[in-house]
Amino acid sequence: MFNPFKGVVHITNSTTYMAILEEGEAQGRLLEGRNLILRQGRKRFGEPSEANMAQLNAINSVETIEALAERLLDVENWQNLFE
Repeated sequence: MFNPFKGVVHITNSTTYMAILEEGEAQGRLLEGRNLILRQGRKRFGEPSEANMAQLNAINSVETIEALAERLLDVENWQNLFE
């Protein structure tokens, strides 16, 4: 049987492997953050517009998502969230 990893003793110590894991974790945090904002925002403001969804989906920074999650508590609608 062919083993593509034959000779790779400690792949988990590889810098490439670690970089892939870190990227996956960051993408997961972004997705979860967006989902949290959507759930809480829908409860407070109703369904977001297509424009608001596009704004949310365009965010690629975990820090920005976290700031929006906090801001969600202080604004009155979807529009104000993205201002």
